Amino acid sequence: YNSEALEKIFTVVYWDQRGSGKSFDPELDKNTMTVEQFLSDLNDLIDNVCVRLHKKQVTIFGHSWGSVLGPLYAARFPDKVAAY
Repeated sequence: YNSEALEKIFTVVYWDQRGSGKSFDPELDKNTMTVEQFLSDLNDLIDNVCVRLHKKQVTIFGHSWGSVLGPLYAARFPDKVAAY
């Protein structure tokens, strides 16, 4: 993703949404795999990142499915997103 250059300038947080990558769990309730739940999970993550880094907003870069969730999140929580 060419993130190495970004990591030299920014704090980069990698997130595997529910049920994918390092968040994979074969026993995960498939009923929790909804856009609403993904946005809620992302909101929790962003709230934690903002508290930890003493920030009010984040910049979101989305890849693959994240390129769908990112704009949806930014539209729902515009005060928390500096840029997408």
